[in-house]
Parts: sequence; C-alpha cells; structure tokens
Amino acid sequence: MNSKFLIGIIVLLVIVNISMIKWSIGKEVDLMYEEDELTELLQEVYPANVMIDLREREDYEAGHIDGFINIPSSDGVELMEYLQDNKLEKKSIYLMCYSGKRAAAAVDLLHDKGYKHLTYITFGYDDYVNSQDSFVPEVGECDCLAE
Repeated sequence: MNSKFLIGIIVLLVIVNISMIKWSIGKEVDLMYEEDELTELLQEVYPANVMIDLREREDYEAGHIDGFINIPSSDGVELMEYLQDNKLEKKSIYLMCYSGKRAAAAVDLLHDKGYKHLTYITFGYDDYVNSQDSFVPEVGECDCLAE
C-alpha cells in the first residue's frame, strides 16, 4: 500500500476522532492542539491547574514534563480516586498521555462525571518533546502517584 495514502488515512482518522470527541462532549472541554500552547502554559504559574500525565509509571520516570503528576490510568479508576481524594474537582484539569487516546477517554469519563474545567491535550508526550529544541525532561518518580 502506498505510504502517502496510509499516512493520509491515519491523519484523517485522527481528525475524525478529535472532531467526534469535541462534538460528543460539547463546548465544556478545551482542546490543546499546539505544543507551543503547552510550553506557554508551563511558563506561567497557575495553582488552579492540575496537569496529569496518564502514561505508565516507568515511562513517566524515564522522562516527563515538570509540573505534571503521574496517574497511570487506562480505565479511569485511579484518576477518579486521585481527583476525589485530593478534592480537585473544581480545578482546571489538563490531560496528556502517549498519543491522545487515554487522554480522550479520561476527558469523556470526567465530563460524564460532571467535571467542568477540562483540557484535552491532543498530542502525546513524545510529540511535545520532539517539538521543543531546548526541552530537558525531568526524570524520576512522581511524589504524587495515585497509590
């Protein structure tokens, strides 16, 4: 199969997926499309924000964005427990993962549970790292892991 055709199909599927997510959850969820948006956000101090990295613990420990907490959650159970236990329901919640799939599912779940201040980061961790020339990832454990 022609590689350009295959890439075109993949891009189309990603666009359709993002559109379906946005349509299904309405205007209550923001979408972050550009890596530079995240860089700008990270340069400012927002104590009302909760930045969540949904990747597996070992991947987070190997490299992560400073300011993101690690809640390795594929089904949302750990995420819901962490947010409820720490009374973070009213904070602005930013969700990132490998490619956007886990983050999309987490946004859907949180939206269905009544969370209002959600931002779905549509790109993955590697996309962000590769877009930033001077980015140096933090390494090591998160002292805030959902146990």
